[in-house]
Amino acid sequence: MNRLDLLMNPVRVSIMQYLTLHKMATASEIINNLKNVSRATVYNHIKILEENELICVVQENQVRGTVEKIYSLKKKEGEPPSDYTSIINYLLYLMVDFQNYFENLP
Repeated sequence: MNRLDLLMNPVRVSIMQYLTLHKMATASEIINNLKNVSRATVYNHIKILEENELICVVQENQVRGTVEKIYSLKKKEGEPPSDYTSIINYLLYLMVDFQNYFENLP
């Protein structure tokens, strides 16, 4: 699946937006933000984004016998962001601004 196809899904875009704004998040935090999407759907899209190296696990915590993963947008260590990454980040920020604007209309 190419990167544009990955970002054509509104749930995946919402996950990327959340990670763009918050830098890091657990799956539970993302799920709580996406109130109209089922847990299973969010987990499935997180898995797709991780498999396609758009997001990565940056930390794992033991929580009551299970492992809680903390996700972040994927960045290559020691390299400046590519033009593609910069464009995607800009578009995600722009989409968040539009969403905030329309949510705050009277």
